[in-house]
Amino acid sequence: MDKKDILLIYLLKDFCKNHNIEDKYEIILNKLDRENILSLISIKSLQLEDNQLVEYIPKNDLVIKEKEYSKDKKNIIFYENIGNGSFGNVFKSFHTIDKNDYAMKIVPIYTDMKKEKYIKEVETISKLNHPNVIRYYNSWIETILPLDLGQLILDGGDSFSEYSSESIIEKYEISEYLFIQMELCDSNLSDYFLKRNSINFIDSIKIFKDILNGLNYLHNMNIIHRDIKPSNIMFSNKMAKVGDFGMSIKLEKGEELVKSDNDYGTYNYLAPEVIDKKEYSFYSDIYSLGIILFELLNHFETQMERQKSLDLLKQNIFDDSFTSSYIKEKEYIKLLLNSNKLNRPLTGLILEKMVY
Repeated sequence: MDKKDILLIYLLKDFCKNHNIEDKYEIILNKLDRENILSLISIKSLQLEDNQLVEYIPKNDLVIKEKEYSKDKKNIIFYENIGNGSFGNVFKSFHTIDKNDYAMKIVPIYTDMKKEKYIKEVETISKLNHPNVIRYYNSWIETILPLDLGQLILDGGDSFSEYSSESIIEKYEISEYLFIQMELCDSNLSDYFLKRNSINFIDSIKIFKDILNGLNYLHNMNIIHRDIKPSNIMFSNKMAKVGDFGMSIKLEKGEELVKSDNDYGTYNYLAPEVIDKKEYSFYSDIYSLGIILFELLNHFETQMERQKSLDLLKQNIFDDSFTSSYIKEKEYIKLLLNSNKLNRPLTGLILEKMVY
């Protein structure tokens, strides 16, 4: 029996223990034996205990329990998946030492190139400090062996003959994950849009100014966010904050734009030059900001109604009720959505000219 077989046994034991189905361990082993994936005689002849099984796991690799994604499992508890950010999932977590809740973004790392990109992202957000930008606390990289294997065996149906222990281990290979510990917020702008029943002009303008202040700070730090949209605008203590920097780019000194790549944002909020695959710049974020201002000043009964209004907006068409209610705001929005990006005002100028 080679090390991969032993590692498979360890996975099964750990999976059964974590899911309170230890009585199923022997059943699973018998099924594997019938399918000639493992030899039951060899397994029983080993009589390995958990501490001996661990010795067969490569020293640099960490096997952790499902839903216990943590460098220090004793200190961080994960409650629930609260959202999907760019390239990763976000979980609500609790730190048992400082007794605070946090948002934990977990990003799978598939290649060295991705690893380098994500590390640069962390280096960028670790330096950010503004009340309208999500606060960063900590980050680390872990090597994790997923424990979906046990469920695969339990739910696998009639036959496992297509799998050998080697192919299973390759399918569920050890992977690296980046953990980013951040400020936990109450909700986001998407939630706000869904829950409100009417437009509160004062609240809408305050939210817009919060977003504008956060974006102005990022642009002054030479950061293009590239994915400004309602789900990336968070609320904490009644203050709007810009978050999710998975697609952000920090410009080098002297740079003003970056070429478009395959990492797109959300279509409704993309500037025309981005859709045309030309380039990103600070002006691209301004276009997204204009769409959000329009949404803040509208209440849609259905998603279909919302989409229709956004499609017309991109053609510079406003309905009569909006035009009569928001004369000044309509001109702001038209300016932010100008098809010629150079005619869009940057954040500093908007803050200077915006009178509220």
